[in-house]
Amino acid sequence: MKILRYLRDAAVFAPCYVLLDWVSYIHPLGPFNITPWNPQPALAIAWMLLGGLAHAPAVFATIILADVIIRAIPAGYAVTVLTALVLSAGYAAIAWTLRSLLRPKASLHSLRQLTLFAGVVAAGTAIIAAGFVGVALPTYEARNAIGVAGTITSIAALDLGLEEYDRMRVHGHVLSQDGARLQLER
Repeated sequence: MKILRYLRDAAVFAPCYVLLDWVSYIHPLGPFNITPWNPQPALAIAWMLLGGLAHAPAVFATIILADVIIRAIPAGYAVTVLTALVLSAGYAAIAWTLRSLLRPKASLHSLRQLTLFAGVVAAGTAIIAAGFVGVALPTYEARNAIGVAGTITSIAALDLGLEEYDRMRVHGHVLSQDGARLQLER
């Protein structure tokens, strides 16, 4: 691949990816700002499927750029780089698998090709999601939780100092981290 063509393609891909990320950044969930609609991975996979895995470094750099511009690096630089690595490697793996299975030309002209495509994308998405959560979750510190029934309500009753369980007093009780820790260490 010629370097000028690569740079030209990357200069077109990166703004398109960031724009799609920005447009789809609606109703982010949780501390990692995961959104319900993400068209930008499809762009990255299609670019690598059609242009080859040589585009993976540009995809990696663009994912980091999008996280910096759109999400303001919610989990810090190290986690941003690691999650970008997981995402770009996952997208590259999906593109490589599709290129291998849909030879000689990546197209969807038969039920077999469509089934392979759907299976690879579904499995790849699940693996990428597990990798992303595996990298990001250890950095998450829960601030609040809601507990129902069983152990958590018993801990709430102990925190309240109840000698006899009273569901009306336990219901809605706010148990602090220190209070939970103290009761769990009893």
